Amino acid sequence: MLKKLGFVMSYILLFSLIFQPILIFANENEEPLEGKIERLTIELLEAVKKQQFGEAKQIIEDISILFPTMKYDGLTTVEGIEAISSAIIQVKGELAALQPKYDTALYHTTQLYLAIDALFHPSQPIWNRYYFRINKDIEQIQNSLASKNQKEFQESLQLLQSHYLLIKPSLYVVRPPYMIEKIDSLIIAISTQSDKQKAWLVTQLQKEFELIFSGKEEEVFGNQIAQNNFWKTSFGMALVIFVVLSYVIWKKFKGEHVY
Repeated sequence: MLKKLGFVMSYILLFSLIFQPILIFANENEEPLEGKIERLTIELLEAVKKQQFGEAKQIIEDISILFPTMKYDGLTTVEGIEAISSAIIQVKGELAALQPKYDTALYHTTQLYLAIDALFHPSQPIWNRYYFRINKDIEQIQNSLASKNQKEFQESLQLLQSHYLLIKPSLYVVRPPYMIEKIDSLIIAISTQSDKQKAWLVTQLQKEFELIFSGKEEEVFGNQIAQNNFWKTSFGMALVIFVVLSYVIWKKFKGEHVY
């Protein structure tokens, strides 16, 4: 019996010595979840550009399964998660059509691509490259107001809205929501107020976009997340200390009252 047991133990030991390094190597080379989502998003954009909608459908399904399993603590806010989730749903809806429309599918896929990039590369996001495009749109609006060309004004405003909505999910990922809400309110006001008021509102809008792109609020936003993490950690440590001390006091009290 002992001989058989020794044989089994030797077999188990030999198995672990052979396969454990293989398992460790496999785990070390396993693609991180963040890297996988980012890679799939790039592949999705390329598939849509090539109008390979069948492949794109499968990729967006994979992204929609993986994204909810991520840990977002310190990466973004609830609004940022919601913005990316909405972008995923939008792309799924576009690609679910029997004959997806190329322009709209590409637009919403680009939205998602920019938002995912903003999540993983907040210091050098691709959406920031739209600074000059947005500025040019605002200049065209100002010129149309100066020349009192209503048609040009409407076209320029629509172009600005199109470019802004493209990067809007990305903004929610890296900027406080109130900054985006300010821009939304200003754009609505510009489309409804008189020409005299529009000129002032466009100037204010330009200032708000400067704040968005300059990242002056980013440090504040980052500090808020850091403070939240600090207080969560402090509360957790305090709770552990409280539980341990309570147990020690209880044991001491119980020991003193055994008899």
